Order: sequence, then structure tokens, then C-alpha cells
Amino acid sequence: MLRMLFDAGFGSFLRKHREDLQISLRQLAKDTGLDPAYLSRVERELSPAPRPEIVNQIADALCRNQGLSTVDCERLRRQLLEVAGQLVTEDDLIDDLSSRFADKLREMKMPEAYVRESTQKVTLDQMRKVLIGEEPLEIRWFHDVSAKEIKS
Repeated sequence: MLRMLFDAGFGSFLRKHREDLQISLRQLAKDTGLDPAYLSRVERELSPAPRPEIVNQIADALCRNQGLSTVDCERLRRQLLEVAGQLVTEDDLIDDLSSRFADKLREMKMPEAYVRESTQKVTLDQMRKVLIGEEPLEIRWFHDVSAKEIKS
């Protein structure tokens, strides 16, 4: 027997997420201002993944329903845009790389001020190397590093 596995599309992803949160399709439609029939077609993969503006409306509604923090809401928004195939411009991809790097720092319990500063000072190539595991991420306090190490 031949079995083929496909990645779930945007609609399947949205349906699972919505059902996991126990939000009805009608409630999501009301919260987004979108037609329930349209959302149903999207979830059943009968309509293509929505445009970025619509994905953002859906993300906003899901964030409000879950009471997500700004950071968690942005993470969900990026995830929805990625599944919808909307992270396509260079700016989108750079923002996504920076956001993933910031998420990694947050997982390490770094204060938000340091997360913001790091995403501004660390090069995209260094972020990429850390995220793919090519380079370890070492975090030390400035006063614990010698002048010679800083210079090198």
C-alpha cells in the first residue's frame, strides 16, 4: 500500500488550532469580521490560504481569545503567516530570523531589554548559525569578559 504524507495546509492548521482552543467557527468569524462560510472553505482547503491582511485578522482574534502576551501573539502571527506561505519577501524572512533568534534568547530567560539589544547587534549570519546549531550561543556578562576576549 502506498501512503503519502503531506504537510498540513493553512486551513488544516487553523482548524486544529481553533478546535484546540474550543472556539467555534461562528465565534472566530464574529471575532474576525469574516464570513463563516469563507472560513469554513479555508479550513476545508477549498479556498487558498488567505492574504496577509486576513491572516493578521485571524491572528489578532486568536490572540485575543487566548489572552496572549505581545511576544506570544507575534510568535503565533509568524506561525500563521508561515503556514499560509506569506513569509516571502526578504524583509519578512529577515524579521522572522530575528524573531526566532529573540525567541531562543527568551527561552534562555534573558531579560527583554537584552533580547532587543541582541537582535540589533548580532549579525544575521551569526543568528542563522546559532539557530541551525552551527555555532553555540554563549551568553556572558560584559564585566566577566576580558579586554583581550572582547578585542578578538
